This record gives sequence, C-alpha cells and structure tokens, in this order.
Amino acid sequence: HARDFGVHIEAFARPRAAMLSLARWAEARGVATWIVSASEETLVRTLATALGFDGARVIGAAPASSLRLFGEPLMTVDEGKRIHLAHRAFGVSAAAARHHVPRIAIGCGDSDTDLGMLACSELIVLFDRGQPRVTKLAQERDAIRLSHEAL
Repeated sequence: HARDFGVHIEAFARPRAAMLSLARWAEARGVATWIVSASEETLVRTLATALGFDGARVIGAAPASSLRLFGEPLMTVDEGKRIHLAHRAFGVSAAAARHHVPRIAIGCGDSDTDLGMLACSELIVLFDRGQPRVTKLAQERDAIRLSHEAL
C-alpha cells in the first residue's frame, strides 16, 4: 500500500509523486491532463478522483464499452492507448482513431505498454524500469529518464 498520497492505494497502482506533480503543474497552466492505464477504468477513475484529478479524463480497460465502440475489446495497452486517446481526448471518430496519431505535449510512462502513447509525445518522461521498448524509444528521443529506484 502506498502511504504518501493521503489516500489508501492498493499495491498494484503506481502513482508517481513526480508524475503527479508534473500533471498538477500542467493543469495549473491550462494543459488538460489525461490518465491512461491498462488497469480497469472504474478503479483508475476512483483513484484519480481521490488524488484530485478529473475522473472524466481517465481512460482505462473497459472491454465491454470498447467492444461496442471499436467492434472489439480494444485494451488500453501499447497502440490501444494511442487509439483510445485519439478518440476520447482528441475527439476523433472510433473508426478514424485507429489511424490517427495525436499530438501529445508531454507523455509520461513506465512500461512497454505505454509505447504507443509515448511515441506520439513531443516530450517523453520515462520512469525507467528497464522495459526494453520504451527504454529504447527514450534513448532515441532524448527523453527525460528517471530511475524508478529514485521515485
């Protein structure tokens, strides 16, 4: 359980203090912050709301609604994160979202499941856990890389 956030957080969740600070900094300057997770959407929305974020800007795994929207249970991993962001955050139709590459100002991630989203980001902040694909992308794009041990 995480204890530094003022709310009870299960061990599977990985809110990062630095990521939360960056999101709050961006929101204070009018930049919409979206939380995109491979975890179940209702759980992530509940946690995000408890941490003070807008629950309407949370995207997580929701296979039933994804099936209705995209014709398949498109998970929020890798390219699925990009597709869901294109549709929900950028307003692209579900059909067009599969091919749309949104322009994301700052993308933060810590896993290879974030690759599709991070690849669309102007600035990448990687909480480096040694995941090979995102670590390679971070090296190629001169990303900000933070050691996960330091967080």
